[in-house]
Amino acid sequence: MLFTSYFIFSIVLGAFLYVSLADVLSTNERLKGVVSELLVQQDELFTNYSRLVTNYDALNASYRQLVENYRELQSAYSELLSAYASLSANHTSLSARFKDLNASYVELMHKYEKLRHDYDVLYTVLYKPLENKTVPRVDELKAWLKEDPTDTIQYRDPDFVCGDFAMMLSFHAKLKGWDMGGRSSLRTRCGRGEVQPCIQRHTLRRGARLCRGPDGFCLVE
Repeated sequence: MLFTSYFIFSIVLGAFLYVSLADVLSTNERLKGVVSELLVQQDELFTNYSRLVTNYDALNASYRQLVENYRELQSAYSELLSAYASLSANHTSLSARFKDLNASYVELMHKYEKLRHDYDVLYTVLYKPLENKTVPRVDELKAWLKEDPTDTIQYRDPDFVCGDFAMMLSFHAKLKGWDMGGRSSLRTRCGRGEVQPCIQRHTLRRGARLCRGPDGFCLVE
């Protein structure tokens, strides 16, 4: 009886152990599959991690390079800003100088044009004959003699004598287009013509008469 009970117990226990072992084996197989999947996922995660570390290092290197470039650009910007301020100040100064020089240039140009005009007039009077000679009327001659400044020049022998006075009047008359000889004579003929009644002009110490003859005008002392 006891043996039978033991035998039955052994059979039941064996069956239980078999079932349990089967469950354990099945669970073990499942766990192996899970472990395999976890290992694959671990490999993938490690690969991704390695890739992320590589990308991080690259980004970190790029960041450091960008920081260095930014510092260089900041330094270059500061230098350019300083250069710009200096150039701006120079530009302002040069603009002011340019305006002053331009104003001086315009003024000098006006003076040059006036001087050139006066030179051309003087050159014409001294070296060129009159193209269109005009014989003034007596009233024109009287009016001109009243306005002509030649008599304001002081008589100085021998620096400025009657002959100089006659030549000065001749130049002034030529500026008006009048043909006046610059001959200085003493109670004689006026050019090739006889002396006509003269317009007395007592301006110099010796006195001087401006006379009109057939060939123009002359001064008689």
